[in-house]
Amino acid sequence: MPETYFDPGDKAIYGTFNEEYAELLRRLQMGFSAVQSEHKMMDAGGSGVNYVRFVSQPDADDTVTIDDRIYCFDPTGGAPPYDEAVVIGGSVEETIDNLAAAVDAYDAGGERHIRAINGDAEVLLLIASWAGADSDFPLEESTGDARMIVGSANAKSAVDPKQRLVSTAQYYVTSKDVATLATGGEVPIVACQTPDTPVFGSVIILRGGNLNVVPLSLDIGWSIRQVTGDLWVGSVQDSGPVLADGDALLVTVWT
Repeated sequence: MPETYFDPGDKAIYGTFNEEYAELLRRLQMGFSAVQSEHKMMDAGGSGVNYVRFVSQPDADDTVTIDDRIYCFDPTGGAPPYDEAVVIGGSVEETIDNLAAAVDAYDAGGERHIRAINGDAEVLLLIASWAGADSDFPLEESTGDARMIVGSANAKSAVDPKQRLVSTAQYYVTSKDVATLATGGEVPIVACQTPDTPVFGSVIILRGGNLNVVPLSLDIGWSIRQVTGDLWVGSVQDSGPVLADGDALLVTVWT
């Protein structure tokens, strides 16, 4: 016959059953409160983005290749093989609209659909409709930057979904910090423990009782140093000077 795990009669350590149960709840609460879940977040992952800037109207037979699909402007028959013909409009904006419509209309089976938007200043914006590192789709044009220029050979900013460790700090600059920064020194403002190299996720400088935002400039520098093992420290430098006594630094670092 199995032995009862919890018998208030002879296994209660802290007194009565009610006292034992209360102590159990207290320890559970202590355990969960020690888990800093508020310092973790789920990054849903990014989608590949890129653009095509139109310097002028494309010539007939010019092409743009988006995720290996070739779009040809007013093909004359002598153009290389292409997948979709695009009409050159009466203006660059109209041509971009035509290309955007052709890209948007293409159905790659719902797996690799590239969305296209007519952006500002004669730029076509391209966005992968799925998230993850594999959404970095290739992009190229045939004019050698003469009539069209692509942002890069592959879409950027796409990352896989992952849980990130987030550490935040609200650091108030002192007059001693200002003096240290003026000599070219650095001031540590945040530390975190993680096996991966953290990076600065966001930085805001507030002044005047946290009511005014100080614009960031190249005079402000940020660095991450590994102290030992899983311990890292984030510091600020100031060659301006920009930072003043009483400024608040709201900093987020993450892996």
